Amino acid sequence: LTDKEEVTTENDTAPAPQEQVEEPKVTETQEEVLSIKEEAVTQPVIEDKKSTIEYRVQIMASAKKLELASRNFRGLNNMSREPYKNLYRYMYGKTPSYEQVKLFKANADAKGYTTSYIVAYKAGERISVKEALAHQSRE
Repeated sequence: LTDKEEVTTENDTAPAPQEQVEEPKVTETQEEVLSIKEEAVTQPVIEDKKSTIEYRVQIMASAKKLELASRNFRGLNNMSREPYKNLYRYMYGKTPSYEQVKLFKANADAKGYTTSYIVAYKAGERISVKEALAHQSRE
């Protein structure tokens, strides 16, 4: 058979014409993709506020009140700040998923915040990660 010859049998029908679909060109950078994923993950989850567990990554504490702009945090976005005694705690990300916060921690490490650590909140109050995981396993 040559390339142009077709083999048909009694039960065969003529093939439908194929549409040419052009593949989209991907020009996103890894930072843009991470940013998009972070935004998707940090959308609010509708739950009972009394039992809501939330995880964040604390990247540092400082006496200085810094603007929460990504340029001040080596490109990290989704930053938050909370006063604690005479300092400010700076947290990265916010998610109800412990698995997701581990990815945030890895991203913070990659940006140079290797002493960062995971923290947990229940109904807005800081609790231990151990307590948060135990609470979620009971739900």
